[in-house]
Amino acid sequence: ELKTIADQVSEEGGELIMTLAERLKEQGRQEVMTLAERLMEKGMEKGIEKGIEKNRREMAKRLLRMGISPEQVAEASELPLKEILEIKREIES
Repeated sequence: ELKTIADQVSEEGGELIMTLAERLKEQGRQEVMTLAERLMEKGMEKGIEKGIEKNRREMAKRLLRMGISPEQVAEASELPLKEILEIKREIES
């Protein structure tokens, strides 16, 4: 009878271990997916920010070419005056 109890405990323990292993595997998979999603989201945000920055610079170039003062261009584009002056030097050279 002791052997039967030991076999039963061993069998139930094995099932418990397998169940725990499956749960850990699924949890790990979910954590990896969550991490991948966060990385993708950050990449998209960074790309959007770069696009916005590029558009601001292009707008600044157009305004400067139209003869608008660097101070007004800085205000309109929300770029620092220093950057506007650099852009102005670029388009004048």
